[in-house]
Amino acid sequence: KIDDKLHFIIGDVSDKGVPAALFMAKAITLYTRALKDKLKPGQTFTMMNDILAQNNDACMFVTALCGTLNLTNGSIQMANAGHMNPILKNTEGTMEHEVNGGTALGLMEGSDYTDIDFKLTNSTSLIMYTDGISEAHDTNNNQYTDEKLINLISETEVTNSKQLGDKIIESVEDFAAGAEQFDDITLMIIHYA
Repeated sequence: KIDDKLHFIIGDVSDKGVPAALFMAKAITLYTRALKDKLKPGQTFTMMNDILAQNNDACMFVTALCGTLNLTNGSIQMANAGHMNPILKNTEGTMEHEVNGGTALGLMEGSDYTDIDFKLTNSTSLIMYTDGISEAHDTNNNQYTDEKLINLISETEVTNSKQLGDKIIESVEDFAAGAEQFDDITLMIIHYA
Protein backbone atom coordinates (compact mmCIF):
# COMPACT_ATOMS: atom_id res chain seq x y z
CA LYS A 1 0.00 0.00 0.00
CA ILE A 2 1.38 3.39 -1.03
CA ASP A 3 -0.63 6.49 -0.06
CA ASP A 4 -4.28 5.67 -0.79
CA LYS A 5 -3.45 3.04 -3.40
CA LEU A 6 -3.11 -0.73 -3.11
CA HIS A 7 -0.69 -2.28 -5.63
CA PHE A 8 -0.98 -6.01 -6.28
CA ILE A 9 0.32 -8.78 -8.52
CA ILE A 10 -0.35 -12.49 -8.92
CA GLY A 11 1.67 -14.73 -11.19
CA ASP A 12 2.50 -18.27 -12.19
CA VAL A 13 5.82 -19.39 -13.63
CA SER A 14 6.14 -22.14 -16.22
CA ASP A 15 8.18 -25.20 -15.36
CA LYS A 16 9.27 -26.37 -11.91
CA GLY A 17 12.39 -26.54 -9.76
CA VAL A 18 15.25 -24.16 -9.06
CA PRO A 19 15.46 -22.52 -12.53
CA ALA A 20 11.73 -21.65 -12.37
CA ALA A 21 12.11 -20.32 -8.82
CA LEU A 22 15.00 -18.10 -9.92
CA PHE A 23 13.03 -16.85 -12.92
CA MET A 24 10.10 -15.93 -10.64
CA ALA A 25 12.47 -14.25 -8.16
CA LYS A 26 13.76 -12.09 -11.01
CA ALA A 27 10.15 -11.21 -11.95
CA ILE A 28 9.40 -10.18 -8.35
CA THR A 29 12.51 -7.99 -8.26
CA LEU A 30 11.44 -6.30 -11.49
CA TYR A 31 7.95 -5.69 -10.10
CA THR A 32 9.46 -4.05 -7.01
CA ARG A 33 11.53 -1.83 -9.31
CA ALA A 34 8.38 -0.86 -11.23
CA LEU A 35 6.69 0.21 -7.98
CA LYS A 36 9.68 2.41 -7.09
CA ASP A 37 9.56 3.92 -10.59
CA LYS A 38 5.78 4.51 -10.22
CA LEU A 39 4.97 2.66 -13.44
CA LYS A 40 1.36 1.92 -14.39
CA PRO A 41 0.39 -1.79 -14.63
CA GLY A 42 0.76 -1.93 -18.44
CA GLN A 43 4.13 -0.16 -18.32
CA THR A 44 5.18 -2.53 -15.54
CA PHE A 45 4.55 -5.60 -17.68
CA THR A 46 6.15 -4.05 -20.77
CA MET A 47 9.35 -3.41 -18.78
CA MET A 48 9.28 -6.79 -17.02
CA ASN A 49 8.70 -8.65 -20.27
CA ASP A 50 11.55 -6.97 -22.15
CA ILE A 51 14.04 -7.82 -19.40
CA LEU A 52 12.77 -11.37 -18.76
CA ALA A 53 12.88 -12.17 -22.50
CA GLN A 54 16.59 -11.32 -22.74
CA ASN A 55 18.81 -14.43 -22.82
CA ASN A 56 15.84 -16.65 -21.97
CA ASP A 57 17.24 -19.77 -23.64
CA ALA A 58 15.07 -22.05 -21.50
CA CYS A 59 11.94 -20.28 -22.87
CA MET A 60 10.47 -19.92 -19.39
CA PHE A 61 7.62 -17.50 -18.88
CA VAL A 62 5.36 -16.00 -16.24
CA THR A 63 1.64 -15.39 -16.60
CA ALA A 64 0.48 -12.56 -14.37
CA LEU A 65 -2.13 -9.97 -13.46
CA CYS A 66 -1.16 -6.73 -11.77
CA GLY A 67 -3.08 -3.68 -10.77
CA THR A 68 -3.56 -0.62 -8.66
CA LEU A 69 -6.68 -0.03 -6.59
CA ASN A 70 -7.58 3.46 -5.40
CA LEU A 71 -8.85 2.75 -1.88
CA THR A 72 -10.75 6.04 -1.74
CA ASN A 73 -13.05 5.62 -4.75
CA GLY A 74 -12.69 1.97 -5.85
CA SER A 75 -11.21 2.76 -9.27
CA ILE A 76 -8.86 0.08 -10.45
CA GLN A 77 -6.32 -0.19 -13.24
CA MET A 78 -5.10 -3.62 -14.30
CA ALA A 79 -2.92 -5.29 -16.91
CA ASN A 80 -2.86 -8.93 -17.98
CA ALA A 81 0.12 -10.95 -19.21
CA GLY A 82 -1.39 -14.22 -20.41
CA HIS A 83 -3.15 -14.96 -17.12
CA MET A 84 -6.72 -16.09 -16.46
CA ASN A 85 -9.20 -13.24 -16.11
CA PRO A 86 -10.21 -12.36 -12.56
CA ILE A 87 -13.67 -13.12 -11.21
CA LEU A 88 -15.84 -10.25 -10.02
CA LYS A 89 -18.59 -10.76 -7.43
CA ASN A 90 -20.93 -7.90 -6.57
CA THR A 91 -24.62 -7.25 -5.93
CA GLU A 92 -25.36 -7.86 -9.63
CA GLY A 93 -23.86 -11.34 -9.66
CA THR A 94 -20.64 -13.28 -10.24
CA MET A 95 -18.79 -13.27 -13.55
CA GLU A 96 -15.42 -13.47 -15.19
CA HIS A 97 -14.17 -9.91 -15.67
CA GLU A 98 -12.32 -9.60 -18.94
CA VAL A 99 -8.92 -7.92 -18.67
CA ASN A 100 -7.54 -8.05 -22.21
CA GLY A 101 -3.79 -8.22 -22.28
CA GLY A 102 -0.68 -9.45 -23.95
CA THR A 103 1.34 -12.64 -23.95
CA ALA A 104 3.01 -14.18 -20.93
CA LEU A 105 6.12 -12.37 -19.68
CA GLY A 106 9.50 -13.48 -20.99
CA LEU A 107 8.52 -15.01 -24.32
CA MET A 108 9.31 -12.19 -26.73
CA GLU A 109 10.71 -8.68 -26.38
CA GLY A 110 8.76 -5.71 -27.67
CA SER A 111 5.27 -6.65 -26.47
CA ASP A 112 3.06 -3.84 -25.21
CA TYR A 113 0.60 -4.33 -22.39
CA THR A 114 -2.42 -2.09 -22.04
CA ASP A 115 -4.15 -0.79 -18.93
CA ILE A 116 -7.77 -1.75 -18.32
CA ASP A 117 -9.73 0.65 -16.11
CA PHE A 118 -12.87 -0.22 -14.16
CA LYS A 119 -14.42 0.47 -10.78
CA LEU A 120 -15.21 -1.66 -7.76
CA THR A 121 -18.49 -0.73 -6.10
CA ASN A 122 -19.21 -1.32 -2.42
CA SER A 123 -19.31 -4.97 -1.35
CA THR A 124 -17.43 -6.13 -4.45
CA SER A 125 -14.90 -8.96 -4.40
CA LEU A 126 -12.17 -9.35 -7.03
CA ILE A 127 -10.86 -12.92 -7.11
CA MET A 128 -7.56 -13.77 -8.83
CA TYR A 129 -6.06 -17.26 -8.92
CA THR A 130 -3.61 -19.56 -10.65
CA ASP A 131 -4.45 -22.64 -12.69
CA GLY A 132 -3.60 -24.87 -9.73
CA ILE A 133 -7.19 -24.13 -8.69
CA SER A 134 -9.11 -24.30 -11.97
CA GLU A 135 -7.09 -27.24 -13.32
CA ALA A 136 -7.01 -29.32 -10.12
CA HIS A 137 -7.87 -32.96 -10.89
CA ASP A 138 -9.71 -35.64 -8.97
CA THR A 139 -8.77 -39.34 -8.90
CA ASN A 140 -10.80 -39.91 -12.12
CA ASN A 141 -8.82 -37.16 -13.89
CA ASN A 142 -11.79 -34.77 -13.99
CA GLN A 143 -10.87 -31.10 -13.86
CA TYR A 144 -12.19 -28.59 -11.28
CA THR A 145 -12.80 -25.89 -14.00
CA ASP A 146 -13.36 -22.14 -13.99
CA GLU A 147 -17.13 -22.73 -14.19
CA LYS A 148 -17.14 -24.71 -10.95
CA LEU A 149 -15.13 -21.95 -9.28
CA ILE A 150 -17.53 -19.23 -10.51
CA ASN A 151 -20.54 -21.26 -9.32
CA LEU A 152 -18.98 -21.75 -5.88
CA ILE A 153 -18.22 -18.03 -5.53
CA SER A 154 -21.73 -17.17 -6.73
CA GLU A 155 -23.31 -19.41 -4.07
CA THR A 156 -21.07 -18.18 -1.23
CA GLU A 157 -22.17 -15.27 0.92
CA VAL A 158 -19.11 -13.02 1.21
CA THR A 159 -18.50 -11.11 4.41
CA ASN A 160 -14.72 -11.02 4.13
CA SER A 161 -11.86 -12.20 1.92
CA LYS A 162 -10.56 -14.84 4.33
CA GLN A 163 -13.92 -16.60 4.56
CA LEU A 164 -14.28 -16.75 0.77
CA GLY A 165 -10.67 -17.86 0.32
CA ASP A 166 -11.06 -20.64 2.89
CA LYS A 167 -14.24 -21.81 1.14
CA ILE A 168 -12.49 -21.95 -2.27
CA ILE A 169 -9.43 -23.84 -0.97
CA GLU A 170 -11.66 -26.27 0.94
CA SER A 171 -13.75 -26.90 -2.19
CA VAL A 172 -10.65 -27.60 -4.33
CA GLU A 173 -9.16 -29.90 -1.67
CA ASP A 174 -12.45 -31.82 -1.32
CA PHE A 175 -12.71 -32.16 -5.11
CA ALA A 176 -9.14 -33.43 -5.51
CA ALA A 177 -9.24 -35.68 -2.43
CA GLY A 178 -6.85 -38.57 -2.93
CA ALA A 179 -5.35 -37.16 -6.13
CA GLU A 180 -1.81 -35.81 -6.31
CA GLN A 181 -1.76 -31.99 -6.36
CA PHE A 182 -1.60 -30.90 -9.99
CA ASP A 183 0.09 -27.55 -9.55
CA ASP A 184 0.82 -24.77 -7.08
CA ILE A 185 -2.31 -23.10 -5.74
CA THR A 186 -2.33 -19.32 -5.39
CA LEU A 187 -5.39 -17.24 -4.59
CA MET A 188 -5.75 -13.48 -4.06
CA ILE A 189 -9.01 -11.83 -3.06
CA ILE A 190 -9.65 -8.11 -2.73
CA HIS A 191 -12.95 -7.27 -1.02
CA TYR A 192 -13.90 -3.63 -1.44
CA ALA A 193 -16.39 -2.77 1.31
